[in-house]
Amino acid sequence: MSGVIIILLVATGIELPLAGFSLWYFLTLIARGLFCLRAMGIVIKMKTCMGIEIAGFILALLWHFTITKGHVPYGRLGFYALFMVVSFGCQLYDNIMYVYETRDVKE
Repeated sequence: MSGVIIILLVATGIELPLAGFSLWYFLTLIARGLFCLRAMGIVIKMKTCMGIEIAGFILALLWHFTITKGHVPYGRLGFYALFMVVSFGCQLYDNIMYVYETRDVKE
């Protein structure tokens, strides 16, 4: 578990200088932060974390293709997509390899 989170944090740290800080990177940080809460026992569905990251990527595509016409940083978008796939891989691995127990507390 901690190895997966360390890989995810390292990938996020490497992504910052390569993809740049922006609104969609901030959405990525939120999604990966929610995923890292698993280390403290708070389990957020993987679909939620991936949905936020995909929303950030779609926002980046919309921004670059509609607002900044003519200047599309394909390299940054490529790095963003690459690290998004790394993040998805880490989340899938964690979801398959680790079992999280949830207990309902009845009063």
